[in-house]
Amino acid sequence: SARPTSQSSLTESVTENANEMIRILEFMHKVEAFNDIPDADLSALAQAFTDRTFSDGEAIIKEGDEANELFFIASGTVSICARKKDAVISPKSRRPSLTQSHEEEEIATLSNGQHFGETALLMNAPRNASVYAKGDVALRVLSRQDFQDFGLERRLRLQVKDASINNGLSTLRNTTTL
Repeated sequence: SARPTSQSSLTESVTENANEMIRILEFMHKVEAFNDIPDADLSALAQAFTDRTFSDGEAIIKEGDEANELFFIASGTVSICARKKDAVISPKSRRPSLTQSHEEEEIATLSNGQHFGETALLMNAPRNASVYAKGDVALRVLSRQDFQDFGLERRLRLQVKDASINNGLSTLRNTTTL
C-alpha cells in the first residue's frame, strides 16, 4: 500500500511543476523582450528563472550595487529611485557641475510584465538606481549567466539604447528650460 501513496505524491509533484511551468510561459508571452525567442528556447529559459517576493518598501536593488541579475515583474509595482544630482557652482572656475546628494527621488514606476536591472548588466557597471517594492511584489529573476546564455543581451541592448536616448533628450529639455 506504500506504492500508491508514493505514486500519488509523485503525480501531484509533476502536476504542480507543470502548472508552474505554464504560469511562467504565460508570463513570458507578455514580456516584449521574449517575443523573438523561439518556443523551443522559451521552456529552457523558463526553467532558468528563480522567484522572489518583496514587501512594501523593501529594497530590491540599491544604487551602486554590483549587477548580477535581471528582474521581471510577475505581479505588483516597483519604484525606481535615483540619488538627486545637485548643481554646484565652483568658486574657482565659476562653472556649474553636478554632484550626487544622498537624497533619492522617484524617477519611474514599473509593473506587471516590465523588467529592470538590464542597464547595469549590459554596461557591466554598478546599479544606476535603487528599486523598491510598492506593495507586495513578485519577481522572476534571471542570473547574469542565463541572461548571456539565452542571448537576451542582444535583444535588450536596443531597448536600453532607446531609453538612454529618451532620457538624454528629457534631461536636455529640462536643463534648457532653466
